[in-house]
This record gives sequence, C-alpha cells and structure tokens, in this order.
Amino acid sequence: MKEITSADNPQYKLFVKLLSGRKYRQREGSYLAEGLNGLDIPAEQVKAYLLPLSRKEEAHRWQLPENKVILLADSLFAKLSADPASQGLILWLPVKAALWQPEWQPEAGGLYLAVEAIQDPGNLGTMIRSAEAAGVRALFCSAGTVDLYHPKTIKAAASSLSRLPVIVETDLPELLAVMNKCGIPGFAAAPLNAMLYTEADYSGGALFFIGNEGQGLSSSVLEAAKRVAIPMSGGVESLNAAVSAAVLLFEAKRQRG
Repeated sequence: MKEITSADNPQYKLFVKLLSGRKYRQREGSYLAEGLNGLDIPAEQVKAYLLPLSRKEEAHRWQLPENKVILLADSLFAKLSADPASQGLILWLPVKAALWQPEWQPEAGGLYLAVEAIQDPGNLGTMIRSAEAAGVRALFCSAGTVDLYHPKTIKAAASSLSRLPVIVETDLPELLAVMNKCGIPGFAAAPLNAMLYTEADYSGGALFFIGNEGQGLSSSVLEAAKRVAIPMSGGVESLNAAVSAAVLLFEAKRQRG
C-alpha cells in the first residue's frame, strides 16, 4: 500500500485536478468515483483505490489488491470526498467512453438510448443507471451534452457508468439512419402528434431519444423518428428528462420480457 500525507504530492495534485474540470479528465483519460458501489467493478478495471489512513483496515475487509491501494491522510481524503458521510472509498478509474463512428453497428433487436444536449449531470447519471437496469446495450450522447464524468453524473450513475457502453459526440440523425437500416426503429419522446408510449412495439428492438431539458429534441430527430407520448394529468406539460427515459425504457423491458 502507498501512503500520501502531503497536499504537495504530485499524484494527489492530479486527483484534485480530476475533480476540478472536464479538460483535466479528458487530458488524463481518467476520473474519480466515490462509494462502495465501486466494489462491484472488477479490480483489473481500477487504476487505484483511495482510502483515508484511519480506515486502512477496510482495505483488507474489502479484499482490495494491496498494490492498488493508496492511503491518504484523512484531511486529504476529505478534500476529495463530496460526501460528508463518506463511506471511505474513492476509485480512480479510466475513461471508457468512445467517440461516435458512422461505421458503428447495433446488436440485432437491441435496446438503445440516445440523449440530446442534456445539461443536468444528475439527469444524465440517472439515465445511465436506468438504462443499465432496463437492459440497454449502449447510450449515445450528442455534442453539447454535459460531461459524462462530472462528479454529479458519476454519483447518480452509481457503478453503471463503468459497465454501460457510452458513445459521445454522436450525430443523432446519422445514428437513426444506421439503426433503421438494421431494422431498429427510433422513438422520440414528444408530447404532441404522438402515439401513446404503451401502444408502440419495442419487442424487435428500439432506440429512444430524450431531448434537452428546456428545448426538447431537435426537429431533425423529431421528423425522422416515431413520436411517443407519456400521458399526464393536471397542468403538467412534461416530465423530468430522466423520469421520461425510465418510463419508456421500462415499458420496453416489460414488452421484451
């Protein structure tokens, strides 16, 4: 096990930078994720496990590989932690997201989710978690979407971000064209001129589109995909983007068994 007790340590300075901005995470190709749900991630996918010195024994209880454990002075660990009631574990993980390539091909009959310019990191993280739970094969993020590795995205996604394939900078109309050629229809969440979401058939595969929290989906997507609507009562015009995604995905999961 390695110990770091000074804030001037170069490796510790790197950890601080990874939390400070997107450009550092992109440059270093890694990010930090806090919480015990990280214990579900295979050790070979983890660059290091960060623990406070006062909880050194937890490394043995959690059966962490000693050559990957970094013990931080408690005060240093606290500065990295976003949780006042921290569980005492932060993982240093490699970035796994891939860039969109038009040659990409879907799995026959698969379930997919695409998001357009989502701005709230909590929404994106919640959708990642829901997508994995519903059996989504991959998540596609358009340009302008919030940082996939923002600390709030990571927290909301739990450990799903390390398992669900994510493709960024995706050209959504191009993605839909690829899907259509492979027999997978696209469904756009939209309140107007749409069929009831439970009346659509997702059994042979589906690609769901969820739009920006304020502006919704672009016209290029709405015109090319099938529109589906979630009925609402009262004066509510729309649901939270992450809630809409979960409703649609789990209807697809229900239909697909």
